[in-house]
Amino acid sequence: MSTTAIIILVVVIVAVLVIAGVVAALASRKKKAARHQQAGEMRQQAAAHTPNVERSQAEARRAEADAEIARQDAAQAERRAEQARLGKQTEEARVEDQVREADRLDPDVDQRQDSYTPQTPTSPGAPGTGAPGTGGAPTHDAPGTPGAPGTGTTGHPDQGDPHAPRRPQP
Repeated sequence: MSTTAIIILVVVIVAVLVIAGVVAALASRKKKAARHQQAGEMRQQAAAHTPNVERSQAEARRAEADAEIARQDAAQAERRAEQARLGKQTEEARVEDQVREADRLDPDVDQRQDSYTPQTPTSPGAPGTGAPGTGGAPTHDAPGTPGAPGTGTTGHPDQGDPHAPRRPQP
């Protein structure tokens, strides 16, 4: 191969490389411009959704505030319920103490028995509680109570002590 042919071959190869570089650079610029345009469009879409994001943030803050109020209300209700439970227990203990004291004073009640348990009324003034003036029977069968075992009475005026005088029937 002659020198001229080598020079022409080198010039052609260099020209092809330069053209390929220019084409690659142009393609890169075009691709870069397309990406720049795509990024701009995405930013515009994101900007269009900004009010939705702000609205969602406001809703989330309101919901969190509502939840905090609900938690505080629940805690307050739990405190009230606990106070009511403690009050109920205190009242039950007070009533039981009063019944125990009454049983202690009653000569017919033996508190030393293993089976002894104070029988408290379920609700004052309710029938069957034995509360004064209610006409109800007591809730326990303590000795000394009409109808209780060992008293000789059944609670009915015509039944009871067989030696007691009977009332005439009307």
